[in-house]
Amino acid sequence: MRKRTIPVFLAAVWLLRPAALLAAAPATPAAPPVIVSDTQTQFSVDGKHWSPAAVAWVHFMWPPVEGAKWIWTAFKVTPEEAVHGSKVITFRRVFTVRPANAGPAKLTVTGDNAYEASFNGKRLGSNGVLDASSNEDAQFRTLDNYDVMLKPGVNTIIVKAINYHRDDAGPEENPGGVVFKLTFAPPLAQSLAESGTAEVYGILFDTNKAAIKPASKPVLDEIGQLLHSQPGLKLEISGHTDNTGAAARNASLSKKRADAVVRALVSGYGIGASRLQAAGYGDSKPIADNGTAEGRAKNRRVEIRRTP
Repeated sequence: MRKRTIPVFLAAVWLLRPAALLAAAPATPAAPPVIVSDTQTQFSVDGKHWSPAAVAWVHFMWPPVEGAKWIWTAFKVTPEEAVHGSKVITFRRVFTVRPANAGPAKLTVTGDNAYEASFNGKRLGSNGVLDASSNEDAQFRTLDNYDVMLKPGVNTIIVKAINYHRDDAGPEENPGGVVFKLTFAPPLAQSLAESGTAEVYGILFDTNKAAIKPASKPVLDEIGQLLHSQPGLKLEISGHTDNTGAAARNASLSKKRADAVVRALVSGYGIGASRLQAAGYGDSKPIADNGTAEGRAKNRRVEIRRTP
């Protein structure tokens, strides 16, 4: 079991979209278009009573998220919970989006122990079962990515998670923690029109597997709709990984995942197979620094590219 000064689960969340401001952000050109984790985030242990989260100190093992602060719960777990795990902790961040800024966004999540993320009432995914007795936290440095849709008006991020715990822990050593950042992301059609390529983060797979998770449907829907709206459009669907593991295995896995996406578009959306080609580049084409968790998360992606 991993030892640290303060054992704590973590959940990192952020959304990415181009230069437009949320209603909650200052309307000045210099202000970044983000909502970040702060004391406006609330937590609850029963889903009924909510309290402001507190700003946390940062453990050296936690992956940093630029512009965001770590926050955690302000309650103490019992000695029993410190040893065997606490109740599920729910973090909630409510924010308002102007109608002109509604559209696709990016949500990235991780948990030191198991987490489950949802956006506007729709479950996105998790990295394990929310089991208070579990300390299965081998993935704690991995940031998982989801594509979501911002709607006009009130939007809500929910992350449920379990605290990290150990046999020699005390009641003050197991608060729950969360960090998130909200910016904007262009629609796939806009990215293709502007650069000929688009990074896609909402097509999800289990670790070391090529079967597409059901939570990937909204992103597949968007790609399918794009192809139907432009009958002459042909795409390369490419898989990419970070540099964790052997390069040959990464290349093989990324190709299998790209093949799975092509099959899903052909069988599920009626797209002609001649309009799609699959490629797997493994870790050979990083777009961010593999030396950080945030960079590795950006490198684990599916990419679509316009072809002749």
